[in-house]
Amino acid sequence: DFFLLPFAACGLERLWFNRDRAVRWFAAAAMAIQCVFALQHLAEIQPQIAPAHLRAIQTAAGQVPAGAHVLVLENLSAPWVLGYMPKAEVVAPGVFVSPEYSAWERLMYGTPEQRRTFLLDFPAPVFVYASDAFTSYYPPETVAGVLTHPCLKPTAAPGLFAVACP
Repeated sequence: DFFLLPFAACGLERLWFNRDRAVRWFAAAAMAIQCVFALQHLAEIQPQIAPAHLRAIQTAAGQVPAGAHVLVLENLSAPWVLGYMPKAEVVAPGVFVSPEYSAWERLMYGTPEQRRTFLLDFPAPVFVYASDAFTSYYPPETVAGVLTHPCLKPTAAPGLFAVACP
């Protein structure tokens, strides 16, 4: 749709500079009606993330130092985490600069040693963020396997874990 804007602009310019006043009024009315529809839509849309989830990300942002790696375990929260933690390196499955899917599969479904290897591939400090979207999407045994790993230490922020492998 973005690439059609120049053609729409050319059409509106032709209508606007038309000598017939009725055509000019029609163009102005069409633009005003479109603005009303756009403003109505803007008033109705909601983020695809719950307010409680946003508050959890804001709380987590206060725990993460600049330059830290934040591994977000699902890609719905990743853009929001990046927005609230712009000085952190945010990594998520298939979003931004990310390891291959096979590496993420080893973290989710692999052995404890495979999970440890994945977590240690990132320079310290490393944090793992597990949102409600992660815990509701993946099977309980996968969630438990990841979040109870000995390298993950809970922080004061809900869903945020510091990586501290022995």
